[in-house]
Amino acid sequence: MMEQVARSVQDKREEFEKDKGGITVSPKTLTLDRLPNSTSERVVRPGIAVSEAVTITNKNPFSVKLTAAKVTRNAQDAFAVLLPTQCPLTIPPQMTVSVGIECQPRASGVLRGIVMFSFESPQPPAKREDENMCVVCLERKAEWRPFPCGHVCLCESDAVSLKNRAMPCPLCRVDIEGVMKAEHAEPSVAQKTCFSISRYARLRCGDPDLHNCLKPTVAYEKKKRPTRRTKPELEEGERPEGSDGRWVRDCDKYKIPKHVDESIARGDLDQELDRLKKDLSFSTYHKLFHMLLYAEEAAMWVDIATFNMDNALMSPNGRFLNLTVPGLAENRPSVLKGDAIRAYPPGRASNRGWEGYVHIVERDKVMIRFSRAFHETFVPGSRYDIEFTFRRTNLRLQHHALDLTLGSPPPPPPP
Repeated sequence: MMEQVARSVQDKREEFEKDKGGITVSPKTLTLDRLPNSTSERVVRPGIAVSEAVTITNKNPFSVKLTAAKVTRNAQDAFAVLLPTQCPLTIPPQMTVSVGIECQPRASGVLRGIVMFSFESPQPPAKREDENMCVVCLERKAEWRPFPCGHVCLCESDAVSLKNRAMPCPLCRVDIEGVMKAEHAEPSVAQKTCFSISRYARLRCGDPDLHNCLKPTVAYEKKKRPTRRTKPELEEGERPEGSDGRWVRDCDKYKIPKHVDESIARGDLDQELDRLKKDLSFSTYHKLFHMLLYAEEAAMWVDIATFNMDNALMSPNGRFLNLTVPGLAENRPSVLKGDAIRAYPPGRASNRGWEGYVHIVERDKVMIRFSRAFHETFVPGSRYDIEFTFRRTNLRLQHHALDLTLGSPPPPPPP
């Protein structure tokens, strides 16, 4: 359905932009933020006026009138059309007229508008079966005309509707001051051809220095959705000092239950949370918070998976291996000391993997320590598929705290 709508919108835009009636308007798109004689773009500061020339060429053996050149109402405050003379402007045969489009932005952002050029040609159009029909509904006879243009092209219902909504004439785009019934039903459009050609205008406005600082350094590439694979045999690396995983008191793993995982995959976790909130009591509080922690962990797994890389290179650095991670400097999500990073042969060619631990995190790279055997046999230039994980210690402690507090019976009331 969405593809059909997008295709329909694209077809309408192409029809609006198509050169017709022997008239060509160039360029096809008015990018006022493009540097002169260049394909590179710029950011214009607010208050600075910029303009671009539009050339209109008449390829007909007869003269054609430019009856109007207007900007759509939603962009009239930003864009303006500069004509050499007032409309109507007669364009002689085989001649070119230059029209200026000016924009003086007042605030930062991307300004967009549509510039519509309306023409009138003495060449009568080809006979059509719907020639005497209303050009809006194509169902009722055209017996009404708007003025001052006087085109007999509307039925009574559409004529009154366009006037009440302050819409322009559908043929020449001239503002309608009133409507009246024609003395005869022969439409005046048969004596001449009226058509319009549109051009889309765009301008980026803001601070050029800030734009250059924040603009992307690499082209956007959509991340592939991680696929579930069989659990490989992992060779564990050396943990950082102080994160050996030993607990003073035993604590459960608190892995995401299967029914919660399936509920998240189906997208109906909100319904489960609503059900818990309706039956909320002291004895069910811990169930609700357990569910919220499971949902948060599932989101963290999705976020950390954006760092996964295929055919990545690691470089030796003393007793560590350096791995450059695009987007790490933004800390969304964060990679912390003690997090596990898994390396697999390219394409998961074998059911073997190596699990290393992050010892040092720098601006855009991490230093990882794998097992001694992996470092001894590591060959510089080798490529690996990299998978990021995170430590679940904080999540496990929060689950454990819920069981110790809310999971136990409520304390007796004070005496």
